[in-house]
Parts: sequence; structure tokens; C-alpha cells
Amino acid sequence: MRDAVSLIEATLWLWPETAQGEAELANPIWAGAKVNQLRMERVPVAVETRPTGAPTPRRHVLTYLHTIGIGHVLVSENDRLPAPLPVGRMVLQVTWVPEEWAGRTRNAWIRRVYRGATVDADQEGDREGVGFDRETRFQAEFMDESGGVGAPPLG
Repeated sequence: MRDAVSLIEATLWLWPETAQGEAELANPIWAGAKVNQLRMERVPVAVETRPTGAPTPRRHVLTYLHTIGIGHVLVSENDRLPAPLPVGRMVLQVTWVPEEWAGRTRNAWIRRVYRGATVDADQEGDREGVGFDRETRFQAEFMDESGGVGAPPLG
């Protein structure tokens, strides 16, 4: 089973991760960057066992791997973008307003915080002008989702 969410646009924050797994809020890599064409998936990591006498193997989900693909990061001249993205664990926050809420609920949002996020090895983020010219992909170990009204919390 794969759970996937595709978004046309969202707001993204990215921080280095501390040894305790928290975001270094004072040191953002991306701060409120607008992103287009974002896809978030939850993919099970499983093993199969075949008990004695069982006609078919049994599948056991051990954990889930979260993948995040970002089509375009829209940046202004004031944004601080490292070149290339840092190596190591990061905290990635994605905030968006679901289409079915738009216009009906003022200041409503959904937020996903990915911890243990790393950039795919081949994704060093080619940059041209004020944005990326190809998809940037992250993988993360953990994800928390919340929602609310008003300003979403950071980290």
C-alpha cells in the first residue's frame, strides 16, 4: 500500500536536524519557500516470511519510508539557498491549504513535518536564476501531520 499526496503549491521550511531530532529553528536552510508540483508518498518497508507449511509467504511491514518530490522551489533574491544542499539529516516542514478548504475556512492549514530527511544522493540541486530547474527529492524516516487555523507552528 502506498499513500500519496500531490499538491500544486505549498510552503516549505527546511532546517538542519539536531542530535535530538529537532529542527535548528535559528538556522533555516529554506524559510517559507513557495514550492510547486510537490508529491509526498509513504512507502512500506516490509519483509516476507514463509512459516512451515504455509502455502504463501506472509508480509510484515517493519516501518515506512517517506519520499518527498519537489518540482520547483520558487525563491526570491532575498532567500538564502545553499549550493549544494547540505549533506546530513534535516527537518522538512510542508504546509498547505487543501483545495476543499480554500475559500471556506479562513487561515486553515495542514502541516507535515518530516524528520530524518536527507536529499537523494543524485540531487545536489542544479540552480539556474531564481529556482531549481529539476525535481529535488528527499527521503525521511518519520512524519507527523497536524492541522489547524491561524499561523502554523514551526518545526
